[in-house]
Amino acid sequence: MKENLRFPSPELSQHPLMGARLGNLFQLFSQQQGVLPSKWPFVLAFMGSALARSPFSMIDRWIASRKKAVENLEPPVFIVGYWRSGTTHLHNLLGQSPDLGIITPLGSGLPDELLTLGTWFEPLLQKGLPEDRGVDRVAVNPQSPQEDEIPVANLQKLSVFHALYFPANFRKNFNRGVFFDDVSDNEIEEWKSAMLYFIGKVAIHQDKQPLLIKNPVYTTRIHLLRDLWPNARFIHIYRNPYRVFRSTKYYYPEIIDELGLQAYDPAEIEPVILNSYPRMLNKLYEDTNDLPENQFVEVQYEKLDENPVEVLKKIYHQLNLPGGWEAAKSSTEAYLKSIADYRKNTYSYAPEDFEKVNENWGKYVNKWGYDLPDTE
Repeated sequence: MKENLRFPSPELSQHPLMGARLGNLFQLFSQQQGVLPSKWPFVLAFMGSALARSPFSMIDRWIASRKKAVENLEPPVFIVGYWRSGTTHLHNLLGQSPDLGIITPLGSGLPDELLTLGTWFEPLLQKGLPEDRGVDRVAVNPQSPQEDEIPVANLQKLSVFHALYFPANFRKNFNRGVFFDDVSDNEIEEWKSAMLYFIGKVAIHQDKQPLLIKNPVYTTRIHLLRDLWPNARFIHIYRNPYRVFRSTKYYYPEIIDELGLQAYDPAEIEPVILNSYPRMLNKLYEDTNDLPENQFVEVQYEKLDENPVEVLKKIYHQLNLPGGWEAAKSSTEAYLKSIADYRKNTYSYAPEDFEKVNENWGKYVNKWGYDLPDTE
């Protein structure tokens, strides 16, 4: 019903679509059911930004082609896991390694101009970075590792972020962007091409490989990543499903309010969360059941939180990560010291939340042996 609609209030200067490719913007806005009238200045700003950046985009493509960015890519190291399971924390920890390339905030914001604008004006552009991620207050600095979903979303039309920008059709856009439901083979090939193009440029920008890539969406896409890199390594992090459910219920309305361009019904979000969690994890285990130990490791968030050094040492050893733990030890321990005072978000729990998790996610509650969290 119209009276139940929620109206997002994004901030233009921080909106990811300010870094989108012009052709992709035309495709996105032609496919969706319009935007709020108050957001039309945003659309014009996105288009104007893309036009102004287009000469640099062409130079970037020429540089990437000349340096054979895609052809020279080594198999990356991927961090996967459902949203709010600790993927960002693990990403920040492993991102301290001097031997792994990362996607920087500028790489995320300027995927089509990373080798030109993103490199030439790096000190100036870094001043515009937000202090933290907002939703969970995780700090952001010029070397904070970023996932590749936002930049790749700016280069082609398949992404979970398109469900956040255009939440009027949240379920449909989510399932297309995450599971590739009702997506053509050509669209999947376009996604592959854009992803390879972008991370190839990241490898040039970082001048180091392999790349460390974190993306919750890849939890359901390991079969496609293995087709591209049979020797890729994967780290799956999981967390108490009761806490994940409550945190994700908070996360999606908050981030849609920050990024959305359409009114939406918040009641449509919870069923998508309940359905997507087991679907993603079922696909994860289907895609990894034949991987050897040196290509797949699982991490429990609570153990990582309690004893990060021991868990990280296990990851470095089992996956034989470049440089090994000793090369990353000092920078990682310094990072751990810097976040010692960080306080996680806290949530209250309703009895019906526990019932929904047991009914829909009980398979994984039992698999990992979790108990109900303390109510707060």
